[in-house]
Amino acid sequence: MSIKVTDTPVQTQAIRASDQQLLARYSGRFESFGYDPKTLGWDTQDHQQIRFASVCRALPSGQPFTLCDIGCGFGDFRYALDRCGLDVVYSGIDINPDLVGEAKKRHPRCGFQVRNILLDDDDTPLADWVCAMGVLNFRFSDFDNESFARQFIRRAFSLAKQGLVVDMLSDQMCRDYPKEDFVYYYSPIKMLEFALQLTPHVQLVHDYAAIPQREFQLVLKHDAELPQWR
Repeated sequence: MSIKVTDTPVQTQAIRASDQQLLARYSGRFESFGYDPKTLGWDTQDHQQIRFASVCRALPSGQPFTLCDIGCGFGDFRYALDRCGLDVVYSGIDINPDLVGEAKKRHPRCGFQVRNILLDDDDTPLADWVCAMGVLNFRFSDFDNESFARQFIRRAFSLAKQGLVVDMLSDQMCRDYPKEDFVYYYSPIKMLEFALQLTPHVQLVHDYAAIPQREFQLVLKHDAELPQWR
């Protein structure tokens, strides 16, 4: 299915420049904090687990599947999948070789690779399901965040056989948490409208706890599911 692209694609040169910024940022944090949620921008492990649990609820249960975690960091989502009892073969990709190296040490049976899906033309599916947590939070200086987010979601969804789960910071912000300049806040309505251009099978999840800011998830599926009556 062809999708009409209305956004100007973010150019490769700009993406490479941004990658260098992010590499320096997270490698520096890794040097300072080591294996710690703070390296990945989390204030506490509890907040990290809330996000993991929410993604797990969007994934298939009662059947085996494969999953690729884009922006996998240390691969800690692997632990959450186990706790939820999901029958999944887990793999991860990240642009940062320091983080991927640590993930390989901690999860030697899982496949990890250094890769940016927007910088290659390998259309081989990554897995049945693809997830991307926190990948779109950083506010870019060289290009428009929303154009980048649309380009990323379109590409990630095309590499998933069954579906994609992606989260973003919501512009419906918490009153008791200050707005931060280095992150980007997305309109859930606008992103839902975009997702519906890719597939009619979309779920918007905006009801889970702030961690510490309010986030939302989009769940995009290639095929419909029949409702399960209880």
